[in-house]
Amino acid sequence: MLLLLKVNHMYNYILPFIIYILFFTGCSNYVEYLSPNTKKHIYKDVQNEILTQTDKGDISYKTGYLADAISAYEIVNFYENKPVIPLKKINKIKSEAKNNASYHYNLALKHSKTDKKRALLEFNNVLKNIHNYKDTKTQINILKQDEKMKKFIYKLEVSLHKELISNTQTTSQLRKIHFAYHKLKKYDLQNSLLKSAQHQIKIQYSKLINEAITLYNKGSLLSANKKFTTIKSIYKYDKIADNYLLMIKNTQEKEALIKKAKEALQEKKYLKAQKYAQEVLLKDSQNKVAIEIMKNADKGSKEELSTLLDKGKENYNNKNLNKALENFQEVLVRYPDNTTALIYVKKIKMQLQTIKSLE
Repeated sequence: MLLLLKVNHMYNYILPFIIYILFFTGCSNYVEYLSPNTKKHIYKDVQNEILTQTDKGDISYKTGYLADAISAYEIVNFYENKPVIPLKKINKIKSEAKNNASYHYNLALKHSKTDKKRALLEFNNVLKNIHNYKDTKTQINILKQDEKMKKFIYKLEVSLHKELISNTQTTSQLRKIHFAYHKLKKYDLQNSLLKSAQHQIKIQYSKLINEAITLYNKGSLLSANKKFTTIKSIYKYDKIADNYLLMIKNTQEKEALIKKAKEALQEKKYLKAQKYAQEVLLKDSQNKVAIEIMKNADKGSKEELSTLLDKGKENYNNKNLNKALENFQEVLVRYPDNTTALIYVKKIKMQLQTIKSLE
């Protein structure tokens, strides 16, 4: 046990399982041998593995790989030591997988004599749902012995291998590798070439993601948006790209609102400036620019309101009722709920009506 705990480079493969045994079973006495730093690393690895398996389960289910989804969800529950993925959900997927496997198996048998390519496709669809369903793997091996099928699979392998060795590490090249990879996987789910392709795809994907994140961190939002959108065109369910695209959208919306708020402030349309700034603060409560605009707009609106009210009162006191009415109505156009202006407008209108009736 102690020897295992001294292994420093196997966290992602061994230690998550060990830590589960140590912390969640009767072997917890061994925890005392772990340093605080090691515990911290192991805990972080377990948490990362839980997130990874949850994402894997979600994506596998969405893309029709139910066997992989079930496996991933059960690993999550194993780590958590409780059904954070509801057993009802897992059992429902298992039932769905069983029905799918039966359907594709029967379809494969139906085509096994007349359309071997279709039969191979359907048997691989069986494996997507249940890895060890009846004699599916045996049936696949029999079909792959057929000369036409050998040539067909070989052609798919060559196509993928060609893209792998000519990899220019560009987005377009990754798309080609991705396409060739899934074409082979569609007909030969257990082909050994898929593993090496998967490794290269992962490396290239990480490179693309890091480039996109770097652009985002530099503030190059348009370029980052383009890069993340490209990633999404290849990886439809990529959560990292989804999150960053959402952040970019929010940032762009905030920038547009800030621009409108500044323009309104410059034009002395203080209420509009406050409205736009408030929308920014609903998205980002600590936005310094929006907070400053709110302060300036509040100060400006108070000064403007005071000036307009003073003009109105001055004209009213000087018996310039029509002019005073205009002043107070102007206040209400900008500040509809201003009590002082409402009272004066009502009072002046009554006085003007009285004067008119006496003429």
